[in-house]
Amino acid sequence: MNAPDLLELPAVADTAPEPTTEKTRIAPRTAARFLAIQGLYQMSVGEVGAAGALATVTEMKENPEISDGTLEKHDEELTENILRGVAMRQKAIDALITDTLPPGWNMKKLDEVTVAILRAAIFEMLFGTGTPAKIVINEYMNLTSAFGLMRERNMVNGMMNALARNHNLIS
Repeated sequence: MNAPDLLELPAVADTAPEPTTEKTRIAPRTAARFLAIQGLYQMSVGEVGAAGALATVTEMKENPEISDGTLEKHDEELTENILRGVAMRQKAIDALITDTLPPGWNMKKLDEVTVAILRAAIFEMLFGTGTPAKIVINEYMNLTSAFGLMRERNMVNGMMNALARNHNLIS
């Protein structure tokens, strides 16, 4: 009897694999929303207007210490529309946020990034870009996670869905 043939195993590399230098591609509209959230945050805490926030996000995306180049090909028009649109309608948007918050909550309980996400999403859904509400909700849920707001994610999702239903944007 012959001994069974040994299985050939691939050789084990004795060095670690080279780190990838490939950048994660971000869709232009997603990058625009990401930058708009950054701008809205600046408007909230930095006491700058839409023009100042737009200048800040432009600097951010061009600064290699902040951006790795993945935000360069963003939809500039969308970023500007969100920043200027929220600035023009902030009182109405904030009233919608306040009305949709869970019982016992007020906007002061929310961190500024969460408020920026809600403002941008509400502007897009109700006043803005013509993008279907389900897509807007999905995009901002992904961005909520990208900003590390895992605890706030469910509340933001619930609020956006409630607003979309109340305005007959989803069933």
